[in-house]
Amino acid sequence: MELKECVSIQEAAYYLKGYTLCTAMPYRHIMNGIILDETWIHEGSSYRFTTDPDVKKAKLEEMKIRNKVRF
Repeated sequence: MELKECVSIQEAAYYLKGYTLCTAMPYRHIMNGIILDETWIHEGSSYRFTTDPDVKKAKLEEMKIRNKVRF
């Protein structure tokens, strides 16, 4: 198991793009991981993403508000 700590989603995306040789930046996979606790499986390897619980809580509230405004 390898652990990589990044200071931003952008840094994590650039790292993962190079590490996994993806053709696109995996922003969605990272966001789904840190906000929705989803595991990203790519070519047989599993990737999990975490963040500070306060950041996650704030993002979930932001998403809830945004969805209320749209509908």
